[in-house]
Amino acid sequence: MKNRKILLFYFLLFLVIYSCKKDNHDSVNSNQRASSSSNNQLITAHYWRVLYERGVEVYPPDSFSFYQQPDSCQADNRLTFYQNGFAIRDPYLNNSCNEFIDTADWSLLNNQTEIKINNLKFTILQLTSASFKIGGIDIDTVAHYTLLDTVQFIYP
Repeated sequence: MKNRKILLFYFLLFLVIYSCKKDNHDSVNSNQRASSSSNNQLITAHYWRVLYERGVEVYPPDSFSFYQQPDSCQADNRLTFYQNGFAIRDPYLNNSCNEFIDTADWSLLNNQTEIKINNLKFTILQLTSASFKIGGIDIDTVAHYTLLDTVQFIYP
């Protein structure tokens, strides 16, 4: 179970590489642009970094929960979603951690309210030009648990 959560965490982290140009507009213009943009445009506008991952086991109740932030090797990882449905995680600056570039396929579902990364589906809980939060339910039939998982991304 913990290995699966760590794998999911790394999988989400792995989607980072070439960053786009920084937005030089003031925050008012950025907010106006974000409110009129589709989720696809917001997600692919620039790279993302993982701020935290949180999990709470909902069945059986009160069994465990976790909150993890990226360690020093993962803190500068960049996750980039491309318009063509390809995503990449780039370790960016911290090559001393022996991390490597990872890739995935992604798509938006259900009127752009859900995101599918490889075969994992998440609900988009929050999306602005600077914050991207997804959540999903992980059901493990072997270990008999159900986990509510949330990942918060930020830019820059």
